[in-house]
Amino acid sequence: MTTQRFKILFSAFFLLWISLFAAFGKWDLNISQSLYNPDIAFVKAIENYGEIPGLVFCFFALILMNSSLQIKNNLLRGMAFLVNLLLGFIVLCYIYLIILYNHYGRKNFDFLANIGILLWIVPGLILLLAMFSCKQYGKQFALQRKAFSSVAVWLSLSGFIVVQTLKSIWGRTRFRDLAQGYTDFSPWYFPQQAHGDSFPSGHTLFAWVLLPLFLLCLDKKSFMRFFLLLLSIVWGLTVGMSRIVIGAHYASDVLFSAGFCVLAFLLLYKRHYVRFA
Repeated sequence: MTTQRFKILFSAFFLLWISLFAAFGKWDLNISQSLYNPDIAFVKAIENYGEIPGLVFCFFALILMNSSLQIKNNLLRGMAFLVNLLLGFIVLCYIYLIILYNHYGRKNFDFLANIGILLWIVPGLILLLAMFSCKQYGKQFALQRKAFSSVAVWLSLSGFIVVQTLKSIWGRTRFRDLAQGYTDFSPWYFPQQAHGDSFPSGHTLFAWVLLPLFLLCLDKKSFMRFFLLLLSIVWGLTVGMSRIVIGAHYASDVLFSAGFCVLAFLLLYKRHYVRFA
């Protein structure tokens, strides 16, 4: 892809993103009203476990990044290793908590008192085993995909920081939590003082971070490369739609996370893959 083609693609998607935001500012509530159906088993399953594929992908990218580190300075290499270790541990704990939370009925986190030290031991052992195995048996694979791991890790990290920061300050009430008559509904462009965390969608973020998956295939003409790209897009759209159907998010919540991921991915792709013509 030449620089000119990249600029056209990026600009076109950005304009589409902005246009949809303008439309959803008017139609958000109507879309949720027409699609709301929380009794569908599939959307319930995505609500419970839909973040896990993206989190596993993030963990995999971190392991590859750790195995492909080529920093000569011992201090900097040690710091990079510790950062990867910490991030990997956080991701595994997040996955572990999701599984336990749903196993105990999604009531509260009281079950943590019964888990005790196992909460930390299990993710820690998995992390150390994965890092050791990749260093020993997958270093060449990791080195060949160093650009992929950089794109995937930075996409996941930047997306998580932006989405969680906005969630904490926006205060938008979820559709399924609105009062009778939807009197407390607010458009996406109008932050509230409420305790809601609808805007933006975290599940959608962790669905769209799978976008760099196709870069694992080094052969640019490979059918598998196209298939993985298509699969990640379909998964992102499916998760996003499910969040609207179950009433956890509005279309604009989903649009923000999806659009941010795509635009961030394009910028990272340009940084690591596009050669200036």
